[in-house]
Amino acid sequence: MPLGPIESVGLLAVGATAAASTVAGQSAKFAGLIRGKLRSMQPGGLSSAQGSARQFRLPDGSLVDIGQIRASAKADLTQIQSRLTGDAAQNGVDISAGVTLQVDANGVAHVLGSGSQQSALDTLVAADSQLDSLLSSAAQKARILQAAEVVSGSGSTAQQSFQSALAGLSGPLSSVTFSVGPQGTSIHVDPSE
Repeated sequence: MPLGPIESVGLLAVGATAAASTVAGQSAKFAGLIRGKLRSMQPGGLSSAQGSARQFRLPDGSLVDIGQIRASAKADLTQIQSRLTGDAAQNGVDISAGVTLQVDANGVAHVLGSGSQQSALDTLVAADSQLDSLLSSAAQKARILQAAEVVSGSGSTAQQSFQSALAGLSGPLSSVTFSVGPQGTSIHVDPSE
């Protein structure tokens, strides 16, 4: 019985396995690159890789690291959702359709919208000092991150650009909007007009 045809089938199978492994490895690498790019393009500026290692001075002179602010803001958003969901559940308030909150330039949180749930939600937010503090803190971090996103140049030019952008996002008519829903919390900075 000749073994020639069996050996070629075996070599073909080994070659196909090696080729499939190479294709799978390249596909995984490509998928990782795509995931990284998508993360950097998420709205709100909280996930952008741009400026993650940059540092700027705030108007009070304190130095902030944008990467640390970004991580801290993400943690705040998680806590905001958890606290608001917990407070609502304890008080029988249904927030399954989502809640929109707005923090004004003074750091005061308001529930947006109308309906019977709004006054109950306003009371919940006002009664939870930790939630109120988290909203104010996350709003300020979002302003800092948004200002860092538009910075161009380097050195003193970048610092001036950052300060100017931050001033525009912190004016008396500025606000930060939070959308809290079952899938997560998002944030949007509305500059002064």
